[in-house]
Amino acid sequence: MATITEEQVIEQLKQVFDPEMPVDVWNFGLVYAIEVTDEDDVNIRMTLTSEACPSAKAIPDDVVK
Repeated sequence: MATITEEQVIEQLKQVFDPEMPVDVWNFGLVYAIEVTDEDDVNIRMTLTSEACPSAKAIPDDVVK
């Protein structure tokens, strides 16, 4: 049984900001789905603000942390 909750994941996502926007990726609506497996693996389906986003590498790296 998973020990990580979706609410905990959301609280962490609220700490990840797009450097060009003063809002976190959760409240900005960039996250479409969160799945926490029984083994505590977390899968997040999200997008960026644009394909040319200069932070296209940094934001997903921050989400993984």
